[in-house]
Amino acid sequence: MLRCIRCAACLTSCPTYVIDHKEEEGPRGRIAIMRAIAEGHLEATSDALEHVGNCLLCEACSHVCPSGVEMERLGVAFREWVEGEAPAKRSWGERFAFGWLFGDLGHFRLVARALQFYQGSGMRWLARHLGILKLLRLDKMEALLPDIPNRFVAPEGQHVGSGPLAQVFAGCIMSTAMAPTTERTADLLAAFGCEAAFPAGQVCCGALQLHGGDAERTRELARQNLDAFGGSDAPIVVNAAGCGAMLKHYGQLLPDEPKAAAFAARVQDVSEFLATREPLHPPRALHRTIALQDACHLLHAQLIGAAPRKLLRAIPGLELREMAEAGICCGSAGIYNVTHPGQSAALQERKCANILQTGADMVVTGNPGCLLQLRAGLPPEVQVEHIVDLLAEAYL
Repeated sequence: MLRCIRCAACLTSCPTYVIDHKEEEGPRGRIAIMRAIAEGHLEATSDALEHVGNCLLCEACSHVCPSGVEMERLGVAFREWVEGEAPAKRSWGERFAFGWLFGDLGHFRLVARALQFYQGSGMRWLARHLGILKLLRLDKMEALLPDIPNRFVAPEGQHVGSGPLAQVFAGCIMSTAMAPTTERTADLLAAFGCEAAFPAGQVCCGALQLHGGDAERTRELARQNLDAFGGSDAPIVVNAAGCGAMLKHYGQLLPDEPKAAAFAARVQDVSEFLATREPLHPPRALHRTIALQDACHLLHAQLIGAAPRKLLRAIPGLELREMAEAGICCGSAGIYNVTHPGQSAALQERKCANILQTGADMVVTGNPGCLLQLRAGLPPEVQVEHIVDLLAEAYL
């Protein structure tokens, strides 16, 4: 907190500040609130906690801070303290998500199967056309749901391709709701001359739990992943920016465990990994005009912006157009669009307007939350795809 020199360099990069223009909704205002509470000058009132809790932890401010403030690390530590000293009453959605759903892939797959039944049985059609969702005020939340595939990815040690080993982190959403994308991730690694493997025993990365203040549960999940991916020095390839950022911070999360730092050093985003390798065969031409949505936890937390652009520009016929305010969050931020629907909707509208101004007919991104947020906000004629799916079209 003492690193903050209140220079205001962070303000125009902060999503909540650019929509509200309030000091307490900007990084330096939040740091002032947290410092005042930590030093005993301010009580942890509901108003103070609300302003700090409105932070998306997107790391845009950290990216531009000349003093090296790490806002996500600071925000996570403060939320963990709040949970221990002044625990707030969680909503049913937060208790369900953090306490039961995420962190147990069995639970997650069970819910995914239920959603699959809802979508395929005609219940979704009835709920939408009879106005039931609007009546229950669930229409906007329901629009964020992905179409659930028939087959999930269950990491059991399966391998694809031949060459140097690359281990694939499957994650929660990416192994269920977006399982085809994760399968294509392994196939892409094979197309770039690697043997892709899904180590058994891997679990959720723990990002949502950590951002929710449950650091102890996150450490439990981290230790399970350390065991699952141990015994190898192979790269760990991740196709979800939020998961990748979390996995790269395991060394900070478990500072007394040397293998955590070694694990974190092995983690690479799929675009970061592929951009350093040559494909076995040249890509086929794709005549598309696309925009790239830089996921916050790829651009700001992992400082990766050039790699996905390099991969996209290597595809013949593809025209890449840059959007305004590329570093401003789309408003997804884990389950922020559920816990903070008003702020999230404002950011979604702002991001979608910037995308439409590019004239692109497709948007690609490297994070599932961004993908679902943009699909719900853009008109149907603008396709929204994971970057892996576009690369697979060119190389597979």
